[in-house]
Amino acid sequence: MLKDLYSLYVYGVFFTVSIVFSFLINRIFLRFVRTLGIRNQDDTIIRWGTQSKPAVGGFSFYIIFLLSIITYSIFFDGKQVFLSKEFIGILLSTMLGFLLGLADDAYNTRPILKFLTQVTCGIILMVSGTQISISYLEPVNYLITIFWVVGIMNSLNMLDNMDAITTTVSISIMLSALTVLIFHNELDSVYFIILIGVMAAMTGFLY
Repeated sequence: MLKDLYSLYVYGVFFTVSIVFSFLINRIFLRFVRTLGIRNQDDTIIRWGTQSKPAVGGFSFYIIFLLSIITYSIFFDGKQVFLSKEFIGILLSTMLGFLLGLADDAYNTRPILKFLTQVTCGIILMVSGTQISISYLEPVNYLITIFWVVGIMNSLNMLDNMDAITTTVSISIMLSALTVLIFHNELDSVYFIILIGVMAAMTGFLY
């Protein structure tokens, strides 16, 4: 009981701090980085918006993602973070995905490069022990895992055509994942605090 209260206290404080931090860091980026992600300076319309806007949200998401891991290692079990092959794989694939998004915002990368990077993210996950297992045939599981990773990355990216849609959808997905972790009594999991942190980052970003 005391352990659960301790976890809820840490998560509550971290969620609040992350929202404030996300709000502040995005304000700073928007003030000093006004052209990142705006590739067509002559256009007044970017996708469905009526105003060209820099794409800097990924910075705050990734920074708070890393802060979530650091916070967990300080207040909970650091071994679950740094000695877990599965988690290291998730960390590496997330870093690669962030770099891909950053490059795409800044330079409008070629589709083939994005596709190969997304496939690499899926391969990293599989090599580190994270994959979808619904078939007795391992090659089938590998293909489904890569298809899922590439599909999710592209679907969220293509959903980003009007303000707040991708963010609100992502928040709802994270709430669903948190609900699953709660039902499985995994409040002390590193994934729990990561979901809370990134969800808070997106909440602060919505403003």
